[in-house]
Amino acid sequence: MLNKLLIIAGMASPLVLLATIIAFGFILPDFTQSSNYISELGARESPVQLPANIFAFLIPGILYLLYGIGLFRVLNDHWAGKVGGLFIILGGLSMLLITFFPCDPGCITTTQGGELHEFFSDNALYLAIVAFVFFALYFAKSKDFGMKWVYAAFGFTISTALFTYLYLELSHLVPFPHIVQRLAIATPFLFMLVTAIVIYKKKIQN
Repeated sequence: MLNKLLIIAGMASPLVLLATIIAFGFILPDFTQSSNYISELGARESPVQLPANIFAFLIPGILYLLYGIGLFRVLNDHWAGKVGGLFIILGGLSMLLITFFPCDPGCITTTQGGELHEFFSDNALYLAIVAFVFFALYFAKSKDFGMKWVYAAFGFTISTALFTYLYLELSHLVPFPHIVQRLAIATPFLFMLVTAIVIYKKKIQN
């Protein structure tokens, strides 16, 4: 039962995050998905700072961390599964810590708190991207998952490309950095959702 709940957490985390971005995006005046960063929902001086940080980072982060624990427990028949689970645990920890370090107004970093926000925000997703590599190895070695390693390899490639764009600040070459940010976040979280469903069917139901 515990493993079942932990894997279900991996399905819930992306859905809670998505619902929060959409709902609070409507609530916050002058906020648009195409011209504001997600962290601006919970930025200092935002009228929805506390609830936005709780629902966008704390709750999804806890679920993300619990999913990592579930992966460590369920994919314990190969070292790659365990290592991938550890990276997800660390990513979840980074995500929930974002709650306590909201970005500066407009997400223009001017304080140490803003720098910590960037650090934990980046790590929450970098760690998930690294985990792709180990899950690709695990899926390739496991007879239960067939060609599912392709999902992980594809997720790693797309996420790496998107985060390279954001890290190098290439908006002068390709516009709409706020949209790219959402795609960069959506890719690992979509992978989390899909793999949680697959692992649930292959490892929990069977």
